[in-house]
Amino acid sequence: MVELLPKGVTVNPPEVQERYASIRKCVSQVFMRWGFREVGTPIFEYYDDVYKQIDESLQGALVKLIERETGRIIVLRPDFTPQVARIASTLMKDVPRPLRLYYSGNIFRWPAETKQAAKQIDQIGLELIGLDKAEACAELVGISEEVLEELGVKDYVIAISNVSFIRELLAPIPVKKRKKVAFALARKDTKELNILLKDAELEKKRKELIKQLPELVGGPEILKDIESLYSDIGLEPHIQELKSVIFVLKSYGLMRNILIDLSEIRGMVYHRGFFFEVFVEGIGKRTAVGGRYDDLMRMYGSNEPGMGFAFNMESLYKAVHLKGKKPKVSTVDVLVVDMSPVKNRGVEIAKNLRRMGLKVARDIIERSLEESLDYAKKHGINRVVVIDERLKDRTVVRVLDTKKNYEEVVEESLLFSSSFWEAWEWKE
Repeated sequence: MVELLPKGVTVNPPEVQERYASIRKCVSQVFMRWGFREVGTPIFEYYDDVYKQIDESLQGALVKLIERETGRIIVLRPDFTPQVARIASTLMKDVPRPLRLYYSGNIFRWPAETKQAAKQIDQIGLELIGLDKAEACAELVGISEEVLEELGVKDYVIAISNVSFIRELLAPIPVKKRKKVAFALARKDTKELNILLKDAELEKKRKELIKQLPELVGGPEILKDIESLYSDIGLEPHIQELKSVIFVLKSYGLMRNILIDLSEIRGMVYHRGFFFEVFVEGIGKRTAVGGRYDDLMRMYGSNEPGMGFAFNMESLYKAVHLKGKKPKVSTVDVLVVDMSPVKNRGVEIAKNLRRMGLKVARDIIERSLEESLDYAKKHGINRVVVIDERLKDRTVVRVLDTKKNYEEVVEESLLFSSSFWEAWEWKE
C-alpha cells in the first residue's frame, strides 16, 4: 500500500489532540503567571547567516526550499529562539527590558542521519531577554519545575551545566576529534574517551581532567570538587556562574531535583554559559532544554543577554501520560435528537444550550432513536435530549443518560437552567 503521509509528520485523533491542547494550555497558563506574553513567528525564514551557522552545527538539518519570485533559499522554521531574538532586537528594540515572551508550534529538521525523514517537532517555550543575573537562570528552572508539578509529574531531574566550561576545556582538541570526545563525555563512555584521548596532543593535566569529568556528577556539593580541580586552568568564571545560580536556586527552595553534570554539551551552537535539561524517568528523550545565548542577540545587533528554554510536547505528553495527571478529554456535552419532521425546535434548543456554554451537537441524520443513542455512546456523549412527537405534551422533552441508562421526561424550559444539569450529574 502506498503511504499516504510523509515520514516524520504527526497526525492526532481528537482524543489525543485534546489532551495535547490541555497540556499546552496548562503550560501557557504557568508562563503567563510568571509574566510572559505570547509572540507569533513565521513558519519559514530566509536562509541567512544565523541559520547557516545552525545548519552547519546540526550537520545539514535544516529543511530548505526555493522562493519562486527571488530564487532565494528559505527554510522551514528549525528553531524558535532565533526568531524571538530577532523580534526583540528589531520590532521590540525600544520596549523596556526585560522582555518575557513565549511561543508554541512546530519546528522542522532533518535528523543528522540523512537516510531518515524530516521531523516535525512540537514545542512550547519561552525567552527572557535583557536580564543578566543568576536570578534569571534560576527563574527558568523554577518555571520548568512549576509546569511539571502542575501537570502532576514528580519523577524528574533537572541537569544543570555550563556550555562555556566544557567548550573551553575541550578547545585545544582539533574540531573533528573534539566532537567525538564531547559525544563520549555526554554518554559517559569512559572506554571510548580513553581511546580518543590516548594520542591527543594535550597537556597531561588537561587530559586527566577531561577523563575525570564523567565521574563528577551529583548534587550541589559536587561543585567543591569541580572548583578545586578545574579553577586553575581558566575555567573559574564558568564555575562561579554556576555557583551563583545554585545559590539562588537554594534560596528559592528548588534543589530537590537538581543534578550538576558538566560533561553535557548538547546545546545549540548559540548557547553560552548556563545550560540545563529536564529528564523524566521512563521517557527516553529529554523533556525540556534551554540556556543562555548572548552571542545570538549580538548577531541581530543587540548587545544584551538572552536566555530561554522549550518543552518538547511529545516528550511532555508521554511524561504526563506515564507519571502525571491524565488530561480530561473534551467530549460533546449534549446530543440533540429531533424526531419531528420540522427541526426548528431542535435547532432552537441546541442554540440556547450553546449560549449556556455547553458543547452541543445535533443528530441530523435520518435514523432510529436506538441508532442515535448508539452513536452517542460510541462518541462518549452521555446526555441526549430527544424531541419526540409521540409525547402528547409539546412542552416536554426526553432526557437520557447513555452511561447510566437513565431517562426522564422534563419541561423544555428546565433544560436552560444550569442547576438542572448540575443535578442531572447525580441522578441514578
